[in-house]
Amino acid sequence: MAAFFFILILVTLAFCVFGGSLEQSSSNSNPFSILIPKDKNQVRGVAGENAVYYKLLSKYNIPSDQIFRNVYVPDKNGKTSEIDIVAVTNKGLFVFECKNYAGNIYGDAKKEKWIQYVGNKKSFFYSPILQNKKHCKVLSNYLVEFGVIPTISVIATTDRGNWKLNNLEPADCILGYNCSFEEIYGALSDDPETMASKERIKDILYILSNPSQSIKEKHIASVLENRR
Repeated sequence: MAAFFFILILVTLAFCVFGGSLEQSSSNSNPFSILIPKDKNQVRGVAGENAVYYKLLSKYNIPSDQIFRNVYVPDKNGKTSEIDIVAVTNKGLFVFECKNYAGNIYGDAKKEKWIQYVGNKKSFFYSPILQNKKHCKVLSNYLVEFGVIPTISVIATTDRGNWKLNNLEPADCILGYNCSFEEIYGALSDDPETMASKERIKDILYILSNPSQSIKEKHIASVLENRR
């Protein structure tokens, strides 16, 4: 009987990870937030985001209600930018783009297309540095009513990939490659405008991280259109 229940637990856990029908839990109402992949192709990407989320929560003691995931920010052109993680701190808003890539990755900070090699397979992807700079700009524009709120771009990678990058600027932070979160966080001072508006900014980010299904579908359609 004990063996039966052990197998039942394993099957249940496997379904939760790979089931495809489970949704994301509310990342901002649940202090133990975790993203549940909807299909197997999302597993690695979500694992990278989860790692960043829990490191911010446990190592840097940033409260869970100040960390927002999958934030859909409206742009002036009527489109949206989806940001993986935004951490609200007294020093400003840390904007994370999470990449859990394997293989050899070659990139140039001044170029749009980067290359990934996994074995003999070659594929291109848009520069995460340029991608996240746009995210920071869109977020700053959306929060312009609060003044000049610092938005700090951070690219989070894992040790699955071998990154080889050129022409990085001092502000181009690739965690584990040319900077650490301790360095950039420790180098900044508290920002008065952010501190004064932090609670209102949190309310806005909570709404943006819980969009309607129609907003999500519109964003996905826009991304697919840009890839053609």
